[in-house]
Amino acid sequence: MKAIKALWLCLFCHFTYAYAQEEDSLRVFSLKGVQVTANRFSPQWQTLPMERIRADSLYFSGRFNLSEQLAERPGIRILSTGPSISKPSIRGMYGSRVLILINGLRFGNQQWQDEHGLTISSAGMDRIEVSKSPASVKYGSEAIGGLIYCNDLGRPEKGLTSVRFGTASYSNTLGGNIQAGISEDRSKFWYNLDLSYDNHGDYTDGNGKRVLNSRFKALNGKASFGFRKGRWENENHYVFSSSQSGFIFNDIDEIINVDDRLSRDLSQNPSHLIDIHLFSSRNSFRLRDGSELSLTAGVHSNRRRENEGGNSVSLDMQLIQYQTMLEWKKRLSEKHKLSVSNLSLLEMNTNLGKRKIVPDALRFENNSSISLVSNFGKDVVLENSIGLDLIRIKALYTKGVNSEEKIIDPFVRQSLLANFTSGIHLFPKKKLDMKAVLSSGNRMPNLAELSSNGLHEGIFTYEIGDPNLAEERCLSANVMAGLHLKNLNLSVNPFYTRFSNFVYLQKTNEDWYGFPVYRYVQSDVTMKGLEARSGIRIRKVLQLTSSYEMVEGKSDVGDNLPYIPAQRILNRLEAGFGQKRYLSLFVANELYLEQNKTARGESATPQYSLWNAGLSCRISGRSAMYEVFFRANNLMNEAYYDHLSRLKNFGILNMGRNVVFGFKMNINKIKSN
Repeated sequence: MKAIKALWLCLFCHFTYAYAQEEDSLRVFSLKGVQVTANRFSPQWQTLPMERIRADSLYFSGRFNLSEQLAERPGIRILSTGPSISKPSIRGMYGSRVLILINGLRFGNQQWQDEHGLTISSAGMDRIEVSKSPASVKYGSEAIGGLIYCNDLGRPEKGLTSVRFGTASYSNTLGGNIQAGISEDRSKFWYNLDLSYDNHGDYTDGNGKRVLNSRFKALNGKASFGFRKGRWENENHYVFSSSQSGFIFNDIDEIINVDDRLSRDLSQNPSHLIDIHLFSSRNSFRLRDGSELSLTAGVHSNRRRENEGGNSVSLDMQLIQYQTMLEWKKRLSEKHKLSVSNLSLLEMNTNLGKRKIVPDALRFENNSSISLVSNFGKDVVLENSIGLDLIRIKALYTKGVNSEEKIIDPFVRQSLLANFTSGIHLFPKKKLDMKAVLSSGNRMPNLAELSSNGLHEGIFTYEIGDPNLAEERCLSANVMAGLHLKNLNLSVNPFYTRFSNFVYLQKTNEDWYGFPVYRYVQSDVTMKGLEARSGIRIRKVLQLTSSYEMVEGKSDVGDNLPYIPAQRILNRLEAGFGQKRYLSLFVANELYLEQNKTARGESATPQYSLWNAGLSCRISGRSAMYEVFFRANNLMNEAYYDHLSRLKNFGILNMGRNVVFGFKMNINKIKSN
């Protein structure tokens, strides 16, 4: 085993991680399928380590959802309850510490519990930007651990009409995906329409065992339109998602009948049902003094129901958010750029069913920030930002939380939190690139942490909150250094975060009718880690890439934090040939080391290795592009437990071999003048 680890470390020193250079001398990491863009809703930070990902490249990953697709990037994992319920984890932080933005506005689904997935499709999406540092200055308390910024397609090229279609089949789940879309620029206005549908049966693990009721299906739709008139630019987006996912637990076969392997039926089986509507409108004005004023406003509805079996719904909760983001930007001089922003949020949580696990509540947040970016020549960029965040939560009188006789006493929590970010980006030589940033983050505990008192059937734990939890605070330091040679690139990114009053679930010695009881507790915590990337390109045809990542999280009282990901080494060898007819082949390995630094009541996971392989053929013409792809994930059919799987404590393994075949096309037509 030591020899294998030594071999991996030797290989690691020979792999490449490509860089890209952006306008204003901003450089960021880039993999194949990752591009740098700078328009519309981009956060546009100069000093924070950020990764920008082209969304259309994610379709060829053979993964089931956006969270899984992002998890192929270093520093990003998924906290999962089966293949359909997963949420991103950035450097060991997830839930209310990682903010999801969709077209400039918050995506709210973290307030109830951990088995809420990111149920948004990458179909019709343009790009995704990931920040792995606190972004609380501009976006408020829920960005304390990072930010995932999703942008749907905007205005097409002038005069362009584009039709797109894609389909993929998955061997493991005997399921598939189909998506279609159209975009058109009609001079006075433009529009995009996209629709996708996923349908999957139960998956099988590496031992060939069927995981009953892991089936799921989802319908996603997107529509956008806009126009430009003089100094006014308008852009509107509507996102819809309706998904249903089965509950998974170790004795499910004793509760429901084992049906046909091809069955998709969820009407009689325990399942989650989630309906999402998100509308946003952005209006941008170029003012006469050269500054820009933009207002993004919208509403988000998230309704979550639980079918207890027999088509009986008892848990029914709805979260509605009204949001605005006002931002003003101005270049003060050749060296200095100023931006001022204000974010307002009104959130309403309402119980519509008989069973309740959190009370009805209102939440208000207002965040104001100011940022100054200064360029000193071509070699130094300084960025300094400060923000002030006002948060108020009011829990309403709610009878019958968890049982008919229980009542959560109404309470009010209010906090005024200040944050800052100070960073520097250096280019001392053309071949050397360095960043350093110091950021703070403050977060009021969310509604579940303050007031939970019920059984969460998605994972069968009884969770109890505490309305007296203090505000969570952190100070984070990030350093990045990169060396760029002709065919060799190296980078290293150590990070350190110190938390005060970190909130986490801890298993107790109590039980509730046989179910384990977990309570939200607090402690001062240190989280630290490292991401390193390196590699080489050979004759413009062959590229080898690799990354290593690790993170540790431990409280001052000696407890390991739950769901801290195992150390991971990613290696990928890829070859590409041709231009108009382009053939690409790759083989990749994911090595996960043993993770035995576990929280109380959490299972350790042994070392395992996953092999992936694939090929694609793309034919490009003047007006069309066609691509056929093949991808095999977990090629060797490894039987394993992912450390961030919430099912591992039940002895339920992750998915075995999954072979994906797909086709995608894009037909374009530009009107002649």
